[in-house]
Amino acid sequence: MFDDKVVLVETASAKMSVTQPGEIESYFKTFEILRQSAVYGQAARDLILTAIEHFVRRGRGNRG
Repeated sequence: MFDDKVVLVETASAKMSVTQPGEIESYFKTFEILRQSAVYGQAARDLILTAIEHFVRRGRGNRG
């Protein structure tokens, strides 16, 4: 989302330009929910490290 006039949506097989105000509002609301749940800086690093540690431990357990 760059502004309130157009939303560019890319998938694996297509690129769409959404220009209908009602649809743009839906994308804006979704983006805002995702933005509020995002973490940045040290909190993001901590989240990533926790995920890495989880998968490393899980991988070790599967090897026997």
